[in-house]
Amino acid sequence: MIKISVKFQQALSLHQQGHLGNAKALYLEILNSQPNHAETLHLLGVIEHQTNHHQKAVELISRAIELKPNFVQAYSNRGLALQELKRFEAAIASYDQAIKVKPNYAKAYSNRGNALQELKQFEAAIASYDQAIKLKPNFAEAYSNRGFALRELKQLEAAIASYDQAIKLKPDLVEAYPNRGLALQELERFEAANASYEQCVLLEPTDIQDVRRQAGCLIKLGRWQEAFNWDIGLNSLPENLHDQLMSDTLLKGFLSSLPGIKIIQRTPLDLSPVIFFGADLTYADRFAKDALDSIWRSNPKQAAHLHIMLQDGQEIPADLKAQISPLFSISKELYAPIDTSGYTARRFMRLRQLLNHWKRPILMLDMDSEVIKDLTSWFDQFKDADIGLYRRKNETFINQFINACMFYARPTQGAFEFLKFTINYIGYFESRGNSKWFIDQMALIAADEWFKRNKPLSQIMSIPETSLSADQHISPETMVLTFKGIFKDQF
Repeated sequence: MIKISVKFQQALSLHQQGHLGNAKALYLEILNSQPNHAETLHLLGVIEHQTNHHQKAVELISRAIELKPNFVQAYSNRGLALQELKRFEAAIASYDQAIKVKPNYAKAYSNRGNALQELKQFEAAIASYDQAIKLKPNFAEAYSNRGFALRELKQLEAAIASYDQAIKLKPDLVEAYPNRGLALQELERFEAANASYEQCVLLEPTDIQDVRRQAGCLIKLGRWQEAFNWDIGLNSLPENLHDQLMSDTLLKGFLSSLPGIKIIQRTPLDLSPVIFFGADLTYADRFAKDALDSIWRSNPKQAAHLHIMLQDGQEIPADLKAQISPLFSISKELYAPIDTSGYTARRFMRLRQLLNHWKRPILMLDMDSEVIKDLTSWFDQFKDADIGLYRRKNETFINQFINACMFYARPTQGAFEFLKFTINYIGYFESRGNSKWFIDQMALIAADEWFKRNKPLSQIMSIPETSLSADQHISPETMVLTFKGIFKDQF
């Protein structure tokens, strides 16, 4: 029979080589014959943590600590599992125990700093990182995490210096480059930020978030073609295809592929602007009533339209049907996509069809939006525009420079030309199964840039940034409050 010590070394070797399944099997064999083997309980807990079974990890590592109260690595690893469970105070307490046993344990100080950051205690986090660095001056990860905390405190120059030290110590530390880029962007040092993102993409070319950040920098620098020509596993749209996206034939092909649409309305709508929502049944059922109530509280005579994409066997909810009136209409279609990518294109395609059908201005909003102010003066600002685009000036992600959840169009030739380009662009991406980008935002940015470079087919106006709030802060200027990114996570 193999001795426990030999079997443990075999398991440890497999574990260190990344063969987690085989290592786990040996750890379990050891515990079957020696249930109180503290080192094995600890490492089995580490495997559970590595395989995302964090509660099980906490239980196993805690058993190891009961058997071996001064088990410093166990305290630290238990802290990591507790962090994954969002139990940050408990994680900090576990790191404190590790430090109590081993006061010069730099890794525990660094992990403690990470937990403090999760609690938004950035000054305390920096102090913890500083202690880790004092104990281990070449601790690149601690410098990088310290930079993140400094950036949160808007100490941007100090953050960049911390990232620079991390990179000097460990040039392949991928996470330091995008965070350094973000700090540089906030200082509007876009060339330097772009270089930082570029290095990150070279080190980890499949990271979509960093590709977006770099594309955002290139836009800020006015280097549009480079921003749109990314081809790092993204199948991005080559610049030379932009002109082809004004093709009427391409648009007709996309529109002809749609199922029939049925509009349900009580009386003909007038020519005043209408608010348009497009949603599947889940979103309509969850948000439509609140969205409509908010419109009519502040705009009692405002017309609204809901387009619902139903799957086979689904019906429009009775409470929504009951609200159909001269101010509220519904349209529906059968929606059975192979994947979820078709939803974005449908909203713009149906908006264009309704714009042509009604010959009236349309303001498209997300289903989970709340209108909190009279829109009369807002519509007056855009009465002569073909298109209204909502822009954010200080976003770091390319997909947030233009926010597609708020889009205005009038029934003019210029608006139809703009929508043709936008729909063709979205369709190009979706026909290739590429949903990695936020396609609607990318399409609007591309269309806006195309029309700027070519003859002015459309008059495009920017919707003031104060017109839309992406959080729950309501200012006197805010007309629309969107809950995007808050309640959506509940599904």
